[in-house]
Amino acid sequence: MPICISCASAVDFLYQSISFYNLRLEQCKNCSAFADPYVEHDSLTLLIDLILLKRGVYRHLLYNRGAEPRRSVSGATVDPAAPQTATEKEKDDMFNSVSLETHIAEETIAFHGGVLFACYLVLGIADRVGSRPTISDIRREFRFSLIPLTLFYSSLTKLFLLFLLTIWRPSSGPSSPRSNPYFFQLFDDVKIDREWIVRNVIGGMSAGFGLRVVLDIHPFFTTIIIIAGWVAKTAVSQLVSHWVGGDEQREAWLAYSIP
Repeated sequence: MPICISCASAVDFLYQSISFYNLRLEQCKNCSAFADPYVEHDSLTLLIDLILLKRGVYRHLLYNRGAEPRRSVSGATVDPAAPQTATEKEKDDMFNSVSLETHIAEETIAFHGGVLFACYLVLGIADRVGSRPTISDIRREFRFSLIPLTLFYSSLTKLFLLFLLTIWRPSSGPSSPRSNPYFFQLFDDVKIDREWIVRNVIGGMSAGFGLRVVLDIHPFFTTIIIIAGWVAKTAVSQLVSHWVGGDEQREAWLAYSIP
């Protein structure tokens, strides 16, 4: 059953279709607002609101669209008549690329598995110690299959900021210590890793916000869930780092192991 994106109450219908190009949005009986205005918005608006971490777009995509996640299979077509020769270096590069992608997939699976397991434990504890007399509509419609989809939607904010960092690169040289006070010198490019902050701090905050919307629990519990996912992913990173490469590559791998 769909829900209202404003108050998370269950509604019978989101809109009424009058004709092919004409529809009328239904009002929520609880808050008298439109149940889901996103049904008439385009994909670009949904993407922008996802980057801005708006609560309503999460509820629309997770509870009101009802579409299964699209699974893409990437592949390449090779002409059998074309010569297929490769040097030993190219073969090694291909093997290293496949091995690296495999390790990344293992870490991602570990993070999602840790988050799912933590969600199962936290929801059980929250339901036992909670003081709510009844279960909310959004919790009644909750399914654990929504967790990976929520983490994917939450990662769009992190990916957008990382894309901006590829366009506006940090300055190559450090600034003069006399030009800025000591407090602002802490934010120099040589002392702060913006990519690490985007990946860890902002990525963790956006993932916690998405879980807060879909689980309808206190932010303290979502913080515990994200930390549990980080612990699981870091443990797998420590395990697979021995097969990444040399010492420098291993240190770089561990530095960016947290999502």
